[in-house]
Amino acid sequence: MGRKLYKTDVFRSLANFEEQAVLKDGQKVDRPYRADIVVESYTKGTALTAQDLTATSDQLTVDTVKAALLYVDNVKESILKMFRFDCVLA
Repeated sequence: MGRKLYKTDVFRSLANFEEQAVLKDGQKVDRPYRADIVVESYTKGTALTAQDLTATSDQLTVDTVKAALLYVDNVKESILKMFRFDCVLA
């Protein structure tokens, strides 16, 4: 089997970051692609091995979000309300 002849990351040219802002919980994104083409060494007069270029796709389901759970007791809540009131008056 031949080796892959690239040294840079390829995902940046293939990735689409535009959808990140508009995706909602429960949506699915489908990304079809083909198998990698591999370069082999060739000697004149010999046969090359045929490559199977199968098509497939990856599906991404948006089902997780970033979240932080914070506990705020009544005293802290009162202080935060006073702080917000002071900021409005300033």
